[in-house]
Amino acid sequence: MIIFGHRAKFVKSVPLPAEKCSNCSTDGMMEFHFYQRYFHIFWIPVFPLDKIVYAVCGHCKHTLEKKEMPEFLKGQIDRAKDEVSAPWYTYIGLVVIVVAIIVAAVQTRTEKKSTEQYLSAPQVHDLYVLKDKEGYYHMQLTEIEGDAYVFALGEYFYTYASDAEKADITEAGFFATDTIALTKEALESLYQEKQISRIMRK
Repeated sequence: MIIFGHRAKFVKSVPLPAEKCSNCSTDGMMEFHFYQRYFHIFWIPVFPLDKIVYAVCGHCKHTLEKKEMPEFLKGQIDRAKDEVSAPWYTYIGLVVIVVAIIVAAVQTRTEKKSTEQYLSAPQVHDLYVLKDKEGYYHMQLTEIEGDAYVFALGEYFYTYASDAEKADITEAGFFATDTIALTKEALESLYQEKQISRIMRK
């Protein structure tokens, strides 16, 4: 279950020295109190929304919402807003998301580069993660015989590539006893057809 929504936090008060409280008639004690609303996921701020403003008397504490303010106060809100910026922490979630996207993109590019490198010069024990209509599965290069590359086929299928990449291939019976021989051209064709998801080498 994902918990999300919006919250508000006090940001700043802006004095209104020329204004009089409509409740206690005290001069020079009025202030705008600004609260920043922000969207959150699991209470972690993701990005700022709008600002909420109240007019508060510092003497009697009488508080007015924007809709309750007289027009002369409403007219000063935009000017006062210029002095109030969204706090940096309201962008934390957005920054985390952007960083995660960048890291994922770099990782994907690195994996693609290494896969292409391993495909160009196969070595015994290279582990191939492939995809077909049943899911992700494995082939491990066990022998190179001239132009033929001999692979042991994995017995298991996985819904996600990440699960296949983390599989324990050392367990008994993981690979079938039968093998399959492929040429370099056949391997390159599988890669071009996006059937080879990744090649891993220890």
